[in-house]
Amino acid sequence: MRSRDNSSRVLLGSAVVAVALLGTSCGSSSKSSGSSSPASTGSTGSGTVTTSSGSSAAVPSGKYASGKRIILDTLYRAPLAQNQAAGAKLAASEAGASVNWVGPADINPTEAIKDLQNAVAAGADGAIVAAFPGNLFKVPIDHADMPSITIDLESPGSKAVTHLGPNKYALGVALAQEFAKAMPAKASGEFVGGICVPGLAVLIAPQQGFVDTMKKLQPGVTFKINIPVDGDPTKNYGSWQRIIAQNPNALGFFGECDQDVPNLIKLKKDSGAKYLIGATSGDSPENIAAVKSGIMTSIISQNGWPEGYLSASILLGHIAKKTPLPNGWIDTGYTAITKANSDEVTARINNPSLNAVEFKTFIQNVLSNPQAAAKPFTDCRGCGITFTP
Repeated sequence: MRSRDNSSRVLLGSAVVAVALLGTSCGSSSKSSGSSSPASTGSTGSGTVTTSSGSSAAVPSGKYASGKRIILDTLYRAPLAQNQAAGAKLAASEAGASVNWVGPADINPTEAIKDLQNAVAAGADGAIVAAFPGNLFKVPIDHADMPSITIDLESPGSKAVTHLGPNKYALGVALAQEFAKAMPAKASGEFVGGICVPGLAVLIAPQQGFVDTMKKLQPGVTFKINIPVDGDPTKNYGSWQRIIAQNPNALGFFGECDQDVPNLIKLKKDSGAKYLIGATSGDSPENIAAVKSGIMTSIISQNGWPEGYLSASILLGHIAKKTPLPNGWIDTGYTAITKANSDEVTARINNPSLNAVEFKTFIQNVLSNPQAAAKPFTDCRGCGITFTP
C-alpha cells in the first residue's frame, strides 16, 4: 500500500465557486464498482462480494466502545447523508457509543467546517468527515487533533489516512453500461452531459467514465460533456430546457447533481420525447419512481449506508481497541438503479435498517481485515480535488 501523498495541492478554481453554490450535490445515496465492492441483488457491476441474509450487519464485538463519542460531519442533509448517518448510528449503538451528526442543510463548506470545529470544541473522541472541498478541510481535520476518517470526498495531505466511498469515475462507467443496454446495436447520435460545478473533479470523473465506456460499447456515438448547468434548483430547469432545445436530435442527456434529476424527468415527461435520461445522483423515491415507469433509464447511486457503518466501526475500533486505522481507500461501491431493482432500493431508502441485511457479508469481510480491504488513494478516481483523465 502506498502512503498518502502529503505534497501541497491547489484546489481547482471552479471548486471555490462551489462554496457559494448551496444545494449542489456531489453524490447520492444508496453497487458495485469494478472490483471488490458490495454486489447488490438486481444491480449491475462486477463486484465479488455477495449479500447475505441475517439481521445483524457486522462482526459482533459487544459494547466495546461504551461512552465514546464520534462526530459525523456530512456535506448536507440530503438522502446520501441520511443514509451515511443511519449506518454510522447503528454501528455506534452496537458498540455502545454515540454519534453527533452535524453539517449544513445544503452544501456550504464554510458552514460545514464551522460545524466540525464546534463539535470538536464540544468534545469527541474522533471524527468522520465528508471533506468538500478537500484542501479547505485539511487544516480543520488536522487541528481537531483526534482520529479522523473521510467519506465520499477525501482530504489529500491531511491526517485522515483512511477514506471510504465509491470510485467516482466508476459511477459514469455504470451509467454508460445501463444506457447501452437501452440502445439498439450500432447506434449513432450524440449524448449530452451537464455539470453543475464546472471544473470540479468529483463531477468531471463520472462524465469521463461515461465517455470512455460508451466509446467501447457504442463506437458510433459522439459526446458533448461538461456543459454548464445552473446549481440553483429553479434555474437548473432553464439550463436543461435550453440544452435540450439546442440538441433536438440527441440520443440522451445525463447529469451529475441532485437538482438535475427532477428537471430532466419533468422536461422529458412534459414533451413526450423518446431520448434517454440518467444521472449519477438524485436517488430519492420520487426520482426512482421515474426509473420504474421507464421515463428515466437509470440512476447510479453510491452506497451511503455502508460508508457510514464501516467508517464508524473502523473509527471506534481504533479509538477503543487501538486497532490501527487502515492506510488507503476502501471502496464502498455503487448501486445501478433500474426498473428491476427500483422497488428494493426504494424500500432501503425508506427503511435504512434493511441495509444491514443487504450489505452484511461485505461489511463482515471489510471489518475482518480493514487494511487488506484498503487500496491506494490514487486508485479512487475523482475522490480528491484533482482528476486526470
